[in-house]
Amino acid sequence: MSIYAMHKLRSTICFICFIILTKAEINIRNASFYTMGGSFSHLLNPAVYMTSPSLINSCSLCLDNQDCSSFLYNTKTQQMQTLASIGTPIGTADGDWQYYILKKEPRVCEGGWEKFEESCYLFSLSSGTWDSGKTFCEGEGGHLVEISSLAEDNFIRDYVRNRGLIAYETRDSWIGGTDVDVENTFVWTGSGQTFTYINWGPGNPDNSGGNQHCVILFQESDYKWHDTQCTNTNSYICEK
Repeated sequence: MSIYAMHKLRSTICFICFIILTKAEINIRNASFYTMGGSFSHLLNPAVYMTSPSLINSCSLCLDNQDCSSFLYNTKTQQMQTLASIGTPIGTADGDWQYYILKKEPRVCEGGWEKFEESCYLFSLSSGTWDSGKTFCEGEGGHLVEISSLAEDNFIRDYVRNRGLIAYETRDSWIGGTDVDVENTFVWTGSGQTFTYINWGPGNPDNSGGNQHCVILFQESDYKWHDTQCTNTNSYICEK
């Protein structure tokens, strides 16, 4: 074989290796992970490292964590770190850490549910107490809605404002907030998390009468949040 032919063969092999490495995909439990080149050392936080004996095990740990969108794995030290979002590389790859991203399929909502970002919402015309709404949503495989951003809030308010969500007894709707356990410490019933985004109506929450521990979208204040008695009758908004 001539020197030219050998050089061409080596170049072809290197090119094939490059494609395999940069396009590597790991399939596990009906999910896929793919790699991304570059340096992600700026994302490392030793305080949250976990021990994982293999890359496959690391993929499983990520799938078991609903907040995991990507992870870093070091094959030499067998340490991993999960990340809730997809990071941006800085510079060229360095060290023994590799970065893997969970490939998510677009969310499809079943009939009767409305899609916004990665959640599905059911605007039910049924009505009842807050506990009834909680039970209803759980029976549908979800929970009373948890509103965590202005964009999500605007989507929901737009729906009930412009598409005529009118229950038989009320125009107001239950959401998943409550402070029944600790006064004025509102949490979402589905996740148990405290509010990180709020859109209270004027003067709210006020716990009028000392027994207002559940949250509604109040039609008279353009569907801003109000605390009210949990035994009142309102429609339900579910999320999953």
